[in-house]
Amino acid sequence: MHSLKNQVALVTGAGRGIGKACALALSAEGCRVVLVSRTRTELDEVAARISEAKGESFVYAADISNEAEVEKLFSAVRSHWGSVDILVNNAAVFHRAELGSHGAKEWDFVMGVNVRGVFLCSRQVFRDCENEKKPASIVNISSLAGVRGTEKFPGLSSYVASKFAVVGLTECFDNVGRRLVIGVNCVARGELYT
Repeated sequence: MHSLKNQVALVTGAGRGIGKACALALSAEGCRVVLVSRTRTELDEVAARISEAKGESFVYAADISNEAEVEKLFSAVRSHWGSVDILVNNAAVFHRAELGSHGAKEWDFVMGVNVRGVFLCSRQVFRDCENEKKPASIVNISSLAGVRGTEKFPGLSSYVASKFAVVGLTECFDNVGRRLVIGVNCVARGELYT
């Protein structure tokens, strides 16, 4: 395994859950970790844990569904540490509603964070790698909800559609990424809805 020491790793949804775990694990491997989510207080708590373990982090609160905010985020990271070597597209939201009562606004919100955010952040990594002629890694966090043949829970149509889209984006990005030496992978995690 190659050393990850001083690699710049950006994790979206880094304030809690899988994103937090990924950020802490990457830091433990020597990465300088960019912590991103909409909630600054959660990010500050993760940053404090990284600091206690003698790691380095850079906290940036942003809405990854907003193109201008994503561009500012990557610009800030480039100014602070240089371009991103590892991107973990983890941020996700879900809205529970039966199909007949699922609002278009809520649908757009889920698709905005879960799909548009993956596209916008990944596009920035692709642009930087192309400009700088350097390799990178992208890991997209999907879900068993985005895998054919698994049980789909009622009321999660927008979430399920978004996670299928993440799997599709991963396949497209991987195809393009090969010529740029960008490894693109997807993790379809299991979930329990109660």
